[in-house]
Amino acid sequence: DLSAQLVSAALPCPYCPHQLIMVNDAPHMDISEALRSTPLFAGLGRIGIGRLARQCELLRLPGGALLYEQGAPADALYLLAHGRLRAERVSDGESVVLRELGRGETMGGLSLIAEMPHRARLRAVRDSEVIRIPPGIVERMFYRHPRFGREAVRTWLRNVLYSPPPKAGEDRRSVRTIAVVPVHHGASVEAVAQGLARALQTRGATARIDGHCVDAEGGRRLCQLSMDAADSIRYLDDLETEFRYVIYQTDTLSSEWAARCLRQADRVVAVASSGVPAQRTEMSELLRKHADGADVELVIVGDGVTDPLAWRELNGARLHHRVGVGRRSDFERLARL
Repeated sequence: DLSAQLVSAALPCPYCPHQLIMVNDAPHMDISEALRSTPLFAGLGRIGIGRLARQCELLRLPGGALLYEQGAPADALYLLAHGRLRAERVSDGESVVLRELGRGETMGGLSLIAEMPHRARLRAVRDSEVIRIPPGIVERMFYRHPRFGREAVRTWLRNVLYSPPPKAGEDRRSVRTIAVVPVHHGASVEAVAQGLARALQTRGATARIDGHCVDAEGGRRLCQLSMDAADSIRYLDDLETEFRYVIYQTDTLSSEWAARCLRQADRVVAVASSGVPAQRTEMSELLRKHADGADVELVIVGDGVTDPLAWRELNGARLHHRVGVGRRSDFERLARL
């Protein structure tokens, strides 16, 4: 079994823009907890879940990475433990979003039992953790737990046959996470992030995170976070579950946290100061690397002379907005748009 030989190894994937990380040394309690909290597996009982957890593998996918490609052979059943995935159908070079999957959903089951290739590709929308259940184990569960098998097939058929297709513009309405990033040194990132957070709070619970601290409603502030820790994926997933909007803020043009903000975002707000001439920066390069990810919109702070079209072209932004620091109406308009 090839997977048994891979211990905490990076798996190069010919289809993936990033690497898929297999974490075989993950604590079984983490996998058990994810299985136990999923209704589909809850009926296996404590002993059954413990036995299953010891035979599963934990995969970590950076945002943008593919779990599997359309047409690839089905090799396992997958359970999304933390994060968010998107099922996409590719036809004639065009990609169509079929649906998005959240925590506790399973993928690849029908292809596995039908012994057919995957009908769509599955991409991580966020940094995500996925539990891989080998095919032999899935087959054994069907024999030993008929109730699990019936419920699993019902769930998978329901998702494939009866999930309504996304409506036009639904991706825009479903925006939950916004990355606020500078496109040059000294851009007023914090002012824009704070102004946008205040405006969004009138529409839903909003949190702002800068990689070290989280600011939330009621003056709550939590600091000394470690975004490099393995469990940070789970922390951010919990944060996005608790709040309607999460604003990811970075003050640097290029860093691991800046790249992560872009991977986590449904929408990117690129901040420039008026009067600063358009220029290519490290952030411009990062945004171009993530061109297949979230839409980018440019926010120009101040009323000075600026060439917004030049900034937009350099950073791949589709729209631009002007705001003034302290002008509440500007940020309310930005939030509406």
